[in-house]
Amino acid sequence: MAMLQFGGTMCNVVTRFAPRTIWRINSQQLLTLSSSAAPVPDIASIVDKQPKKPVQQQTSTKQSKPKLKSENKLVEAAFAAILNDTKTVADRSSKSSIRKDISEANTIDKLLSIAGNEKISQRDGLNIMSILSEWINAKTITPADFEKDPRFLSLCKQLAGQAEQSTTSKPHEHGDLKTVLSLAGDDEAAKLISTLSLAQMTQVLTTLAHKRRRSLPILRSLSYHISRSTEKMNVKECADILFSLAVLNFPDEVLMEKVSSELIIRIPENNGTAVIGSVVTSLGFLRYKNTELLDALCEWILAEPRSLKPQYITSLLLTLATVQHIPFNMTELHKAFIKPLKETDVSASEIWLDVVWATVILGIADPVQVACTLNSVFIQKLTDLQCLTVPRKVKLLNVNAAAKLLIPNYTGPFLNEDLNSDETFINRPKEKQLYVTSVHDTLSNLFASSTCLKINENTGMGFIIDAECYVDDKCNPLPIGQAAKHSNATRLAVISLYYNDFCRGVQECVGLYSLIIRLLQAKGYKVVLVPYTEFNPQDKLVTRVKYLKEKIRLTVQSSST
Repeated sequence: MAMLQFGGTMCNVVTRFAPRTIWRINSQQLLTLSSSAAPVPDIASIVDKQPKKPVQQQTSTKQSKPKLKSENKLVEAAFAAILNDTKTVADRSSKSSIRKDISEANTIDKLLSIAGNEKISQRDGLNIMSILSEWINAKTITPADFEKDPRFLSLCKQLAGQAEQSTTSKPHEHGDLKTVLSLAGDDEAAKLISTLSLAQMTQVLTTLAHKRRRSLPILRSLSYHISRSTEKMNVKECADILFSLAVLNFPDEVLMEKVSSELIIRIPENNGTAVIGSVVTSLGFLRYKNTELLDALCEWILAEPRSLKPQYITSLLLTLATVQHIPFNMTELHKAFIKPLKETDVSASEIWLDVVWATVILGIADPVQVACTLNSVFIQKLTDLQCLTVPRKVKLLNVNAAAKLLIPNYTGPFLNEDLNSDETFINRPKEKQLYVTSVHDTLSNLFASSTCLKINENTGMGFIIDAECYVDDKCNPLPIGQAAKHSNATRLAVISLYYNDFCRGVQECVGLYSLIIRLLQAKGYKVVLVPYTEFNPQDKLVTRVKYLKEKIRLTVQSSST
């Protein structure tokens, strides 16, 4: 409450000296106050995180309750005021002295005496405001102690004037991140988010994404306040929020759920194709699965009277494949948009590979499209373009395996065996490798003999099996070399599923793993899934062994029924 009173106080005094036009906050300006990546010059002059308490002093100012008008005006004026802190070599020493005085000031009188200095900069002015704010939050002073002081009013007038000059001279430029960060850090900026409107918070989030500034304090504050805002969002704002979360890799599920709820209501009324394409693409990058939203998007696309560009169909396919969702109108979508697609309809050959790979994951692959992808001419084209990278080789191997095992009546070509190698798979991230290693160690204790267990087995289908083993109908381990002699042997493939292997929004694995499971089952494996939500590497060994033993027992039991 004290902070809001201070905001209202500054707002009221500044509005006496500046026109209302300066209160239009620029999202780029707000961003500049939030950067955690920019270097912080003259760190000693910045307000300490634990500010010293001011010395209490007597004041003759009569306490009066200020009128609280539009609390967010404080934020707008302050953020606009700090854009153009231009410096010359000649005045650096004097400014350094001023900053030292500010950092050493321990009373309101000393701070405001410094504020009366004609050479004070925007940086120093806002630094003084920040210190006053800290003291108010610490309840060592109140706004009434200084709100009518002529020096404080003069400082407010100065900041308002600088804000107006800044927004007039450079209306389209971003603020100086280094200057702003030296005035207020991420934590301080995050405190001001609550005073912004929903539209302004969306602008701030979009600007952070544009600048690739992943400031966690500000992102958390934005997510919290946007999620709890009672204002309604339009489709464009929803699309901007999802796009920003995807770019900044900040998948706040509470915020995504709120945005999804708004989109489900507003998508039927939307007339713009581009914004729908943006939403679809962002959902794929976020791995966010909301079946109702995805169905609404597919329904809108199918009902779109104008012809859709192939890029939108490509984005839709990749997103549906990523989260493994088959919409209720997939048959109509496939007939209208997917089956007619040809390689010449997309912008690049590698995009065509993505399209076919997505249809394989979704189980709607067309044999003709698959044959065009596995054709030696297409492979040579990728090679000549120098885009036959390991990830694309993996996709080709996935498609090739599906053509052999999952696509009925396929009569087209297959890949040459030399395309596959021991290195043709995606290396695990460090965190997942540690998780898989823990699974390996646990299995080694469960299968005492090394002849009963294979680890990191390359399938030749574009992925590796974390562990392969055989057991009899009583779950006793069998030597792999002798398993064929046992009629009751069950071939097991252990697949570890870490955090990034799951969708967000629902506890389901991503589309790639649904394809892997189907391919392994078609090869005669019984798949044992070990999700991170059930298996904890930090548990005692006996607990982990007991868990995997039970998992294997349930898998064998289900295969015999």
